[in-house]
Amino acid sequence: MRRGYRAAAAVALAAFGVVLTTPNAASAQAGGRAAILLELPAGARSAALGGAYSAADDADALFSNPAQVDAAADRAGRVAAAASFGRYLQQSALVAASATLRAWAGSVGVGVRALDYASEPEVECADPPLCTLGRETGRQVGANDLAMTAAYAAGSARLRAGGSVTLVQQSVAGVSGRALSLDVGASGLVAPGTTIAVATQQPVGEMRTGSRSAPLPRAIRVGVAHEREVAAALGLTIVGEIRRQSGAVGVTPAGGAELRWLGAASPFDLAARVGAAARSRGGDAQPLSVGGSVVYNATPVAGGALREREQRVAVDYAFQSFRDLGGVHRVGVRWWR
Repeated sequence: MRRGYRAAAAVALAAFGVVLTTPNAASAQAGGRAAILLELPAGARSAALGGAYSAADDADALFSNPAQVDAAADRAGRVAAAASFGRYLQQSALVAASATLRAWAGSVGVGVRALDYASEPEVECADPPLCTLGRETGRQVGANDLAMTAAYAAGSARLRAGGSVTLVQQSVAGVSGRALSLDVGASGLVAPGTTIAVATQQPVGEMRTGSRSAPLPRAIRVGVAHEREVAAALGLTIVGEIRRQSGAVGVTPAGGAELRWLGAASPFDLAARVGAAARSRGGDAQPLSVGGSVVYNATPVAGGALREREQRVAVDYAFQSFRDLGGVHRVGVRWWR
């Protein structure tokens, strides 16, 4: 009986943490999906752009579209990496890290995401056999999700394709389960500076933790990214995406814009971002997100706003407000050369 109380407490904790961290939480809980971690924007830049990342071209793109692993490595020149951290409401935290590298006539990518729902006091039955009352044992129980991804992509500047496999582990009150998700994606350059992309996330089997089982999220994303130089030292990127996710009604639109200032005479660049994603019914997250970055160029070169530097480090920030429960801050670092 005590075990039942312990598991129930952690399950409630995990559900509460999910409600706070994702705009699709209401439908997710109603649909009984596991590892909602897979639906959250992985990095700070992605979060600031409304999560519309299926046509993005940095290391974190592997979590949204494996085909863009090749685009990220190609844009970087050889290797790109990213890491981010976000402290969510009620002390839950999301950590992500990713890297892409030119290899085997294409590009490989690896990434890891972890969502920790913190912990709450363990409660045991205080009036057996009814168990209508509980008392704290002095111990803590918690829940967390972990997802590890490996991807490969290849192609040309005009057309790329890729696939990835993700091993997902969910732990609830000391009981854990594992499941696999397979992603495939493609992207193409349809006009100078304009990329369209499509990706699908398909779970393999269900996540089983103890006596409970639930499917992983299933999703289809169609996205576009357009990049252009609007002035000698200003670049603009506009992204858009529509998603169809398991448990959601219809499609969910999202999009964002990034304005970059290139310091031709300075080793530093600046970027400002704004994003929006449709809020599901009952969700607490506000639709708008904002953010920005400071980029340090180890070897600055002269050129327009779209010209790549030889080696760069970016520090990213994103903020999203929640209607009743405050806001979420995300910070991240990206490096490429």
